[in-house]
Amino acid sequence: MLEPLREQLNAGVKKQWQEWEIPRDAEKEWPESAQKLHADWWQSRIARQKEIDASIAAKAESEYLYDKPYTDNKKVRVAGPFTVESLSPHRVLGVDENDELIDTLQDASAEYAVKQSCPQMILENLRTAGVQQAHREDRKGVSFYV
Repeated sequence: MLEPLREQLNAGVKKQWQEWEIPRDAEKEWPESAQKLHADWWQSRIARQKEIDASIAAKAESEYLYDKPYTDNKKVRVAGPFTVESLSPHRVLGVDENDELIDTLQDASAEYAVKQSCPQMILENLRTAGVQQAHREDRKGVSFYV
């Protein structure tokens, strides 16, 4: 229902808008027919969104989220600025003389076979390089307890 209205509106105002580009308010200089198409399009768009919302409300489970959690002194709550550090790439994919990817699963005994899992590679790289902070002198070593 929306697509034909969008195409007609685009033709009426000589634009190539996608659905998300259509302005909320019609321009005063648009022809009367384009203004009506614009109003019809938005009316249909709002009706479609209400149908979607009603469908979600009828079928989806709900979960209440709270911005003030209860106090549990048995758990340590940590808050503050966090970053997730990683080094990339962890693994280099090999290519043969024809620039084809080497299938390491085909020949596990090959010299280029994967010798450790991806998480193991990430942890080893972080142990070796440490975590780089904003300033080079703030580089921190990394210890893992698994």
